[in-house]
Amino acid sequence: MVETDDNPVEKVRESLKDAYEYPSPPPPDYDGTYLFFSFDLVNSTSFKNKNKKWDEIFDDFFRFCKEKMRQEFPLAVPWKMIGDEILFYLRVIKGNVLYKAPERTFKVLIGCIDFLNTKPEIKGFLSVKATLWSAVMRNSATDVTNRIIIERDFDNDILEFLGPDIDIGFRISEYALKAILVIEAKLACLLTKLETETDKEHISTHMRIVSYEQLKGVWDGRYYPIVWYRDDWTYSNTMFIYDERFNSKIVHQIQETKGECLDDLKHSKYKFINKENYKKIMQDSVVDGFEKRILDTYALLERQSQEPVNTQEDPRS
Repeated sequence: MVETDDNPVEKVRESLKDAYEYPSPPPPDYDGTYLFFSFDLVNSTSFKNKNKKWDEIFDDFFRFCKEKMRQEFPLAVPWKMIGDEILFYLRVIKGNVLYKAPERTFKVLIGCIDFLNTKPEIKGFLSVKATLWSAVMRNSATDVTNRIIIERDFDNDILEFLGPDIDIGFRISEYALKAILVIEAKLACLLTKLETETDKEHISTHMRIVSYEQLKGVWDGRYYPIVWYRDDWTYSNTMFIYDERFNSKIVHQIQETKGECLDDLKHSKYKFINKENYKKIMQDSVVDGFEKRILDTYALLERQSQEPVNTQEDPRS
């Protein structure tokens, strides 16, 4: 032990000890409902082998994608890049942002494809597919389903998102197709239930359950609804490129049945979100607190809608 009686430096250090020992500040509250977006280049590996300037072209694409996201979702934050895929996240402040998300995301998707088609060396070769999903995230509690991990970089917080609802987004992205937006089933349920009779155009008219698939680690192996979003679901022979049926069993099924296999979310023949049976179906067919997370999302959005408006709120909401 250091003697302080004859050591003036230690005396000063001891006297100032309390001044330097501040309690650690509490972590910022990032709890909330989040939207996650994925935009992934299609046929990118083959293109890299054919074009030596692929890196410049890809950089241009990612810059354009970020700009389009800023236009449609001013508060969206670039999350990370995985290969030739770029991801964004957005904390939902108002339910209207949630409701308009598919339309705006699809607009970004089509805008990105149009941008690629302006370049002669790309047109018809590269395309884009997209995925949209949601999760109720927590960073302020220990007993949670989905967790936010915060890393500090000087004055900035870098967020990482972990949990089963995050995994679902990456699982369903495997069923994305160029110029198609894949929407997570839980989010599709919420959006359909948020519809009002005053809307001129219901969002559910743009969404279809195109297949039911077993996803690794999701719903204990039960079949998960794959939901696609398009502008127009009127079936025609030109709905897909002629050879997409050979690469996608979903496209093959749609073409074989001339669109009769498509399942309307509101009037699903499997009663996926039938109003009378909704709660029972969710409890019987879904595991791991799915119904609770839906209710958590509603409750959180309702609470957030009553809070003071953030000065940086999306001006388009």
